[in-house]
Amino acid sequence: MTAYPLPAGVPTTRAYHQVLASDRFLDMERYSDRFLSRNEDALREYARRWVRDPIHQWSRQWEYPFVLDRLLPALKSGGGVSVLDAGSGVTFFPYYITSRFPGASVRCIDSDSQLRAIYQDIKSSEERRVEFECGDMRALPIRNGSFDAVYCISVLEHTSEYESIIAEFHRVLRPGGRLVVTFDLSLDGKREISLEAGDRLLSALKSRFDDVEGAVAAPLRQGLASDMFSTLTASQIGRGVLPWTRPSLARRVASRLARRSAPWPPPMTVFCVALNRAAAVP
Repeated sequence: MTAYPLPAGVPTTRAYHQVLASDRFLDMERYSDRFLSRNEDALREYARRWVRDPIHQWSRQWEYPFVLDRLLPALKSGGGVSVLDAGSGVTFFPYYITSRFPGASVRCIDSDSQLRAIYQDIKSSEERRVEFECGDMRALPIRNGSFDAVYCISVLEHTSEYESIIAEFHRVLRPGGRLVVTFDLSLDGKREISLEAGDRLLSALKSRFDDVEGAVAAPLRQGLASDMFSTLTASQIGRGVLPWTRPSLARRVASRLARRSAPWPPPMTVFCVALNRAAAVP
């Protein structure tokens, strides 16, 4: 079993802070800052819909380094490496990959057709080996075995159709290819995705892929340590890393009706895993 610098599953707070101090994260951070500055006009409206600076969000500060860590074997293999960013949105990350690994190309797929114009504007100033295509992850517009690697960052918690999406990831990966998946976990079940739903998602992944690190062998509750990283520990870094500034009206009303204060920020963590499609039988 390969030992990686960043552990799979739920990160500890200590490991999270080690990543923030790492050369890799600092390089990624510098690239992201330049990307946002160069593409401020193209990204302005999209930033209002989501966030302006994804790399400095609570979970993404761990997810981007983790995904890159698990992609490295493919990215360093030499030759042309084809990567799919599934449910991509618009971020610096695919451009960072192609800027640091000249043999890599990344195809970004998202169901939001409005992103096409943004990608066209970005392409005028960024790497040409990043392409965008509008498509549904349940029926990817891609031929079988097209990619050496697929990654999907904080997308699957927003859908209940895990099985069909995961089946598509398996279909478009070549035999022996790598899938990297991350998703948020709601520790109190009040937001997407509950621990129970997370277990179903992991079962769907394991039914199709080889669990290369044993990260999905046990129920999620068994992997939650007292020193795990969460939104509660992230809030100690600074409120700017959380996407919420205050509880919603619905949450405040529910707390008052229950005559107790609901925890704030919403108690959440993040789960990251890498899996392989089985190699072809000779």
